[in-house]
Amino acid sequence: MNVEILIYCYLAICLSMIVFNCIAMLVFRRKDYEMEHGSRKLEDTIWEQIAQLRNGQEIEEAHTRYLSRKLKHLRNLMILDEAMSRILEQNREAAEEYLYQIRGIFEGLAVEYMKKERMKTAYFAYLLSRYYSDRESILIRDIMLQLMHEESLYCRENALKYIYRRGEAATVTEALRIINENNFFHHTKLLTDGLLTFTGDHEELIRKFWSELDMFQESLQIAVLNYIRFCSGNYCKSMYDVMVDENRPKEVRYAAIRYLGKYYYLPAKSRLIAYAVSVQPEWEYAAISAGSLAIYPGEDTIAALKTALKSQNWYTRTNAAKSLSELDVSYVEMIDIWNGSDRYAREMAQYYRDLRRVRELEKQDALNEQQLKAALQKAEDDAIARQVSETLSQQLEQLEAAAGKEEEQV
Repeated sequence: MNVEILIYCYLAICLSMIVFNCIAMLVFRRKDYEMEHGSRKLEDTIWEQIAQLRNGQEIEEAHTRYLSRKLKHLRNLMILDEAMSRILEQNREAAEEYLYQIRGIFEGLAVEYMKKERMKTAYFAYLLSRYYSDRESILIRDIMLQLMHEESLYCRENALKYIYRRGEAATVTEALRIINENNFFHHTKLLTDGLLTFTGDHEELIRKFWSELDMFQESLQIAVLNYIRFCSGNYCKSMYDVMVDENRPKEVRYAAIRYLGKYYYLPAKSRLIAYAVSVQPEWEYAAISAGSLAIYPGEDTIAALKTALKSQNWYTRTNAAKSLSELDVSYVEMIDIWNGSDRYAREMAQYYRDLRRVRELEKQDALNEQQLKAALQKAEDDAIARQVSETLSQQLEQLEAAAGKEEEQV
């Protein structure tokens, strides 16, 4: 009897879960329908206002009052996001003009959303980063900087997206200064990827960063150095000084080594070689330096990479093999590796040598395919041109024949 009761209870629980899932599915579908219907309706309304702007008129005051009232609710912000995304895809210039005309609405909403839950505030900051077009608003700038004091990563990241889009080097520097002063953790990749979207003068921003680099915490220094590596090759001497400074954190020095592996700087070559063949406990120095030597050709580089190829560390061997492949070291120069007793060094070098050949063949095949397509297209165009020419010639002959008959009749 007890077993039967247990089975009935289990069946009841399963049935209630099925009922719950069905109800949830219906509710979600209903919400999705309302969201889609609302965004389409708002999109039509916005297109009407854009049409008025094209005719030299202003946006209706009733429309701005409607937006000011409705956008105080998060769901309506999401509806606006969907509607504006479609409008931007169809006509970016018209959408940006419309957003510029309603910029005053966002200032009032910014004050309102600062009083709400932080997740809602974060979403509003995200919306600003996408659609707010007035880069001279002091109020919005100050509110976004105020969000940088929040512990919520979403608030800080979305506020940073707006700050990057604003394009002011001083504001970006201030934002990172706030993160540093509050000792917040903000992942270096998020910072580096965000800084690359900065719309202002990158050189000006780098100069400001460099003047305050030593005041930043380690993670911020790494993010800044990585950002500089992707944006400018004018800091080789400064990066070299960072690399050789033993008082700096090792991760910061690693970032400097990577920079010097992208931009050739002759004075750094000897130090990179020394790192590549070193056997110190921090294997990262040898591994990263071995990868950076790919742009420093020379017999001393090849010798150092051969030594690194025999390292006990897998990453060091891998980067050394990659660099030897990129330097296109000949088979004869590698004869001591091929005939050596280190099987792992030989296999690693052979793998990247073969991989380079395969990639070159793939590039050549792609180039040949493009050339073949171009030749076929040209042949097709020539055939069409000949056909058109023949058709015109036939029509001309017919016209001449008809004209001749008319003359004979006359």
